[in-house]
Amino acid sequence: TLQELGLTATPYLLDQLKQEPAEAVRLRILEVLKNVHDPDALPAIFRLVADPSPLVIQQLTNTLHSFGSESIPGLINLVLSDPNDTVAERAAQMLGGMRQEIVVPVSQATSPIVAGRTRLLVQVLERTRDSRAMPALISLVKPSQDEPLLAIAVIRALSQFPTQQVVAPLLEMLESPQPQIYEEAIEALSSFGVVALDELITALDVQHETATTPRIRRAVLGMASFPGEQLLSMLPRCSDAQARQILTTFQLQGADAAQVLVEHLFDEDERIKNSVHRTLSAMQGQIIVPPLLEALNRPGWSDAIAKFLLNYPEVAMPPLVNLLGDPERSDAAASILPRFGPRVLTPLIIALDDPRIMVQEHAQHIIITLVRQNPATLSHVVRLFGMTLPLRAHEALLEVLTNDLVDISVPALLDGLEDAHLVNDVSEAWRAWHANPIGSESCSMVCWNRCVWRNDGVVLRQR
Repeated sequence: TLQELGLTATPYLLDQLKQEPAEAVRLRILEVLKNVHDPDALPAIFRLVADPSPLVIQQLTNTLHSFGSESIPGLINLVLSDPNDTVAERAAQMLGGMRQEIVVPVSQATSPIVAGRTRLLVQVLERTRDSRAMPALISLVKPSQDEPLLAIAVIRALSQFPTQQVVAPLLEMLESPQPQIYEEAIEALSSFGVVALDELITALDVQHETATTPRIRRAVLGMASFPGEQLLSMLPRCSDAQARQILTTFQLQGADAAQVLVEHLFDEDERIKNSVHRTLSAMQGQIIVPPLLEALNRPGWSDAIAKFLLNYPEVAMPPLVNLLGDPERSDAAASILPRFGPRVLTPLIIALDDPRIMVQEHAQHIIITLVRQNPATLSHVVRLFGMTLPLRAHEALLEVLTNDLVDISVPALLDGLEDAHLVNDVSEAWRAWHANPIGSESCSMVCWNRCVWRNDGVVLRQR
């Protein structure tokens, strides 16, 4: 057979290829050449890279791979020099399948740059993930920026090597005026995580914002795991400019950053603690309230947390009310809620209607505390009857007014009798008073005093 003839069969086989035989014949010839392994056949084999048959290309790839390093220079030459882009791309794919043995020759072939083609070799190196390619790739950082597609290929290849050696070249790419280049560099640096962090923060040591500064921050913000602890640990030793940039990064990050900041509310380092407090104060309530509430069960933390929560009443009150049923945080929540003043009354309706006795009692106690601290709050409490209250909440509110606050609630209820929206519920409270000896006595005294004071006919109807 031809295969048994060995090298002597090569001229015949190559002559057959020149005659453009059928696909099956081409496949068989390539199979024989693969086994014969005659380097003199390579020029003719390379010409088949343009073959239109996928089956022939598949067999051709196997044949060229069998030649190993002997086929590499020819494939590189096709990538860089063939006028047919399809041939160049196929040759690059064949090189990529050879892995480690192609790293050195392909790296050497990346210089000088061939427009539109060096990019294909860089993509081959990217797939190998072999660190021997790093010097060649780094050397392409500056010259590649005139060709955006090549620059992007270089960045993607470098991103396969998450080492500090690669960070500086990628930072250089951030300075590009072309968005498609610096966006790729941002993504690559983010993928490095804490490996790139020190150099990123070093690059932020600038007195004035530059075009690159927000890109560096974005690289930090894009990290899969926000490096909040590492960033805070840098504050004691970094410059004021870097500290400002770090804290700006915390503000921009949002929820994960807030979680880290709250953990350091009482940090032993004064600079960290002050920075944490300033940054939390500048963040939105929706972001900082959840981690603050999570920390409410920390001994001795509630007063500091309350100072922040009071700045965001609309955001903080509803979840604080929900915490009245939490075994570990209910007492802290109950101590903070009265500090919001009368505006906490409406959110408390949910707690007054809660079937759990503990929650309802907390809500009632908060109302009592509010009124004892400021009796003018009573009128706000009575006006709650103007809302459509759930039955449990209605009864709990009546209980507070006719028992716990019986000694001071009569004036507010008398005013309620003059409001058409409140008269039915106030009348019910009034009836409950007469069942309470303290309430009956208090009612008589207040009514008499108001009669003498007002003397306008309204009191005559009350008496």
